[in-house]
Amino acid sequence: MQIGTKSISPGKSALTIIFFFAIAKIFIANGQQLSFDEAYYWTWSRHLDYWYYDQGPMIAWLIRLFTLFTSTVTSVKLVAIFCTTVFLYFGHRLTTEISDERTGTYWLAIILSTPLYLVGGAISTYDAPMLMFWSAACYFGYGAVRTGRPTLWLIAGILSAFGVLSKLPTLALPVGIFLTCLTSPEGRKRLASPYPWIAGGIALLPLLVLKAWDNNHSNLFTLHSASLSNRHTDAPMGRWTGDLIAGQLLIIGPTTLLGSIFALTSRRPATDNLPRRYVQMLTVPLITVCLLLSTKSKLEVNWPIAAYFTGLMPLAIFLRNSPKSRVLMPVLVIPGLVISLFATFPDTLSFIGIRIKPSLAVKLYEPYGWDVVKKRLGKPAADVIKRGGFVASTNYRMTAMAAWLLGTTTDVECLFAHTRNNQFVLSSKLDSREGQDALVIIDEVDIKDIDYLRPYFSSVTEISDPIVITSPAVDGAIRTIHLYECKNFHDYKIKNEAVGF
Repeated sequence: MQIGTKSISPGKSALTIIFFFAIAKIFIANGQQLSFDEAYYWTWSRHLDYWYYDQGPMIAWLIRLFTLFTSTVTSVKLVAIFCTTVFLYFGHRLTTEISDERTGTYWLAIILSTPLYLVGGAISTYDAPMLMFWSAACYFGYGAVRTGRPTLWLIAGILSAFGVLSKLPTLALPVGIFLTCLTSPEGRKRLASPYPWIAGGIALLPLLVLKAWDNNHSNLFTLHSASLSNRHTDAPMGRWTGDLIAGQLLIIGPTTLLGSIFALTSRRPATDNLPRRYVQMLTVPLITVCLLLSTKSKLEVNWPIAAYFTGLMPLAIFLRNSPKSRVLMPVLVIPGLVISLFATFPDTLSFIGIRIKPSLAVKLYEPYGWDVVKKRLGKPAADVIKRGGFVASTNYRMTAMAAWLLGTTTDVECLFAHTRNNQFVLSSKLDSREGQDALVIIDEVDIKDIDYLRPYFSSVTEISDPIVITSPAVDGAIRTIHLYECKNFHDYKIKNEAVGF
């Protein structure tokens, strides 16, 4: 479909590269295990809703679609692989549209070397559909600004709405398109038409869905969202900004990130005004807002990632026009490739004599060792369920992972130990568990929770030795899991024990 002044079709080489990486991701995913968050969103897909405690429903809908016939690691991860493949396709097409085919290939090579894609591209969280719809909406939005065609405005609005249903930061996209129109002579002409405003209204429609859900669920989403911008506010001003920046250096690659900042802020005109302004407005506002929020509160590293879709395009244009691109390209991509290698296959650190502390291994080895836990968990879980009991843990991560390991026929309860709410508070059946026995699964880092829960059972006994997960690259245990047999559940009131948001 032609969106601008040029008729663009992706080159065969670009499509081949995108297809090759998708197939490679599927093969790699087949040998991996899920992360905590993937297991959590998988549990969402078992309780379909039109919104959720944390974000919109798109990730749950997609996981349900991809696991209709079987729930395997590969079928869950196919969601992210599909979404990031679409992301690559539209990124190449938009970069080609604003420059040329060769520049599009440079953009593709840059993004394919980043940990954002190489590591995150097979992790099925709500970032995956957000990036997919963001990229498609950016592509059609650019065509709409460029040509003013009503059809393109409407498509961009609908895709933006799907992005908002994936993750709320997508709201920055229609804002960026509006700022492009407002700050460029060519774009201002479009604001005289009703179609940009109709598209913007369509993009905002999911907020009505959110409002309806929130009103029906005691404003849980609003309370949760408010807490995200007020975490660790007792830290000195700017304490978390350095953490956010360090995280961006890791997920994009240090040289790639620095190169993209240079290219994005360069005064040298690499393209005409409208494409340059469009790229800036789809990149800078979102990153700026995240940086400002980080001055007072801890932010997750993934909050600004959608901005890199357009943020890496000026770097691709710079490389396209540089006579030193053959020298610069390896310098840009090699650090990201190395980070991705160790993040995907952390045991390779042992081959070069590196051993890391368990505290540093927690995130790196998150999707690791769950096959061992599953083998040890199976029999005691089956025994307690056979006796009419239930399985439980004390936070959303371990509760979700236990549910995944035990399969679709087992509901695992979250026993809040005076800890913050999560989605499990809405699917809880604890009110009907009075008098039942339980198998409670506790990670070592939450070991104090079992003492908190003791008054709610007649007896609490640890069964067998703890499950210890180790690696040759980690100096100590990666994770230690305790299993407790708990008798006669009683007097527990979830509304008193789920505290905070």
